Amino acid sequence: MEAFPSQIIQFFNGFKQSVIPLFQRPYEWKVPNWQTFWEDTLERYESSTDASHFMGAIVTMPARSVPVGVAKHLVIDGQQRLTTLALLLCAIRDELPPDAKVARTWIQNHYLTNDGYEGWDYLKFLPTQDDRDGFKILISSEGNLESSALQMHKAYEYLRHKIKQGDSDGNSIDVSKLLETIERKLVIVNINLGETEDPYLIFESLNAKGSPLTQADLVRNYFLMKFPVTAQEVIYQDLWLPMQRRLGDNLTEFMRHYLMRNGEEVLKDDVYSQLKKRVQDANADGVKSILEEMNRISGYYLRLIRPTEEADPDLQESLLQLLKWDVTTSYPLTLKLYECYARNEISKDEFNQCLVNIESFVIRRMVCGVATNQLKRIFLQAAKDFMSTNTLIWLRENLSSGLGGRRWPRDEEFKQGWLHYSIYSVPRRCKLVLDALERSYGHKEPAALEAASIEHVMPQTLTDEWRSMIATMGADEVHDVWVDTIGNLTLTAYNPELSNLGFEEKKKLYATSHYSLNEYFSGCETWDSGAIAMRAIQLWEQAKKLWPSPNPPGESKLHGDIAEDDPDEQTNNALLNAKREMIVAALSQREGVKLSKTKGVLYSSENGEVRAAIPVSRRYTRTASSYYWYGYSVDWPAILSQGEKLFLVLGCMDKNHAYAIPNEVVEALLNQLYLTPNRHWHIMLEENESGQLELSVPEKHGIPVGKYEIKLG
Repeated sequence: MEAFPSQIIQFFNGFKQSVIPLFQRPYEWKVPNWQTFWEDTLERYESSTDASHFMGAIVTMPARSVPVGVAKHLVIDGQQRLTTLALLLCAIRDELPPDAKVARTWIQNHYLTNDGYEGWDYLKFLPTQDDRDGFKILISSEGNLESSALQMHKAYEYLRHKIKQGDSDGNSIDVSKLLETIERKLVIVNINLGETEDPYLIFESLNAKGSPLTQADLVRNYFLMKFPVTAQEVIYQDLWLPMQRRLGDNLTEFMRHYLMRNGEEVLKDDVYSQLKKRVQDANADGVKSILEEMNRISGYYLRLIRPTEEADPDLQESLLQLLKWDVTTSYPLTLKLYECYARNEISKDEFNQCLVNIESFVIRRMVCGVATNQLKRIFLQAAKDFMSTNTLIWLRENLSSGLGGRRWPRDEEFKQGWLHYSIYSVPRRCKLVLDALERSYGHKEPAALEAASIEHVMPQTLTDEWRSMIATMGADEVHDVWVDTIGNLTLTAYNPELSNLGFEEKKKLYATSHYSLNEYFSGCETWDSGAIAMRAIQLWEQAKKLWPSPNPPGESKLHGDIAEDDPDEQTNNALLNAKREMIVAALSQREGVKLSKTKGVLYSSENGEVRAAIPVSRRYTRTASSYYWYGYSVDWPAILSQGEKLFLVLGCMDKNHAYAIPNEVVEALLNQLYLTPNRHWHIMLEENESGQLELSVPEKHGIPVGKYEIKLG
């Protein structure tokens, strides 16, 4: 680092260019700043001494660029002062008298432009991208500035007005003397960082001054400074700007959820530090790759926060429901699901069902009074354990496995909660539930739900007529228990008219309603606690279809030999057992022992020296490849740790061979594989581009298994 005093005009002297990096904010000084700048300059102009005015420090560093064009240096700190000085030079040039052609040419060719260069190299001072075209108009003296809203155009007009206004005594400004004042009396300290020094530490410390930057601003600054200055504009235009325009003020929050996709929590104020850590040692290509991924995923995030951007109507509706429920804690997981869908690893229907199940998980917990403080941890863990195959089955199993505060309430608990939950205690949520129930009836000409309000059938304030209908004794107690429960609530566009009317009068108005929810009341003779409970049960029958139940206790769709989809896709048990017996015979022959079944798919020689787990899978297909799936039980490591020769033998229903993989190879990989807690690790054989099978390891290259092949029969 070098620090030395200098006239500020030296930034405009010689064939060179001061570059305001693309990631910096546009010029933002306003009248108070311009006034201070002008008064400081005017004071030196009017002074009869040679004393200079110190304008602070300006921090620069050499720009990484291709070795062509003028020498460039980045302005790390001092953008506002240098921009204002450039604008003052333009104003002086344009206020010179018509016969001062030499002075005008001197300012234009010596201080404002690099005469003889083309393109952006022509400018001595290059503002940030949003200001460049406007600044170029000032330099060329072409274009009409009267209607311009650009801040630097306003500054230019302000400075010209001040020159015309005269000095503090009302005398005309001698523009030649004003130029000489700038050349001789305005000084700064130039702090020039070396190429080996870290400009980011300087930049971050300087960020404490002025308008604070957002976490997204800091990320943009750091990422773009990883590129040569000649490449920054392309990266900014192609990768950063689309994200910024797409998400606006949501950009920082997107970056937080982008980072959390891998299951690790990131605080709002740690977004920059976490992304900085990720690319700290990366070269320009590595940073570009991450920006490309972020840009792509930002499109998925946009559909989470603005579902109308999703073209598919079914997905749009499911995304809209999640947005209404404000389930932002699910975004890391939902982004992973969107990525799988975009890569054709899951179908549209499977993706949509995943969204429905997430909504069900949230709503059932709400109705049953399960605390929400666990949701973030639950969804983060699911994002961490994510499986891109059999995803819907995996998701349901993952969310179904929680207990206590992590549970997904099953039908019986949901039913009891549904009957007694005071859902009106949070009217916004209550309205969402009633809207969803109304839509579930599939009316061909649905009524506008936006105009509907929540109606209490038994009113919030009891009249004598209602007291006599509810109960001769204990009407207030019945009212307190049932008034805000789902069975007593409906939708109507006539809420003020209904108010405290008696039940018979309300029935007449319900009969004219366009809402399907109100058809129920026509068959009701009275409206007491029993009637409310009966209607709640009727609505529950709809609710349990809208928000599906978790897997029954102990049931695992991924547990056992093979991954199960629909019943008609499951492998016939007789065929499966026959295949396993062929594998047992082949392994017994190769090892020179007789293997016998000990439990499930576990086999052992009589002396226990040779042991094997022998699961079998059918072939699964997806868009680009095929695979076989197996569950490696959490109990197996202990069982397969005893003996001399231990194997995990993977059978494939459609192949005449199996793969006897030494168990130590498998155990060395377990901490890298997906785990369903307390159940099993997920093991997959996947076809590579050559059609050969590999043992799949998440985020890494697969392990070829051909050398472990044993022929059958």
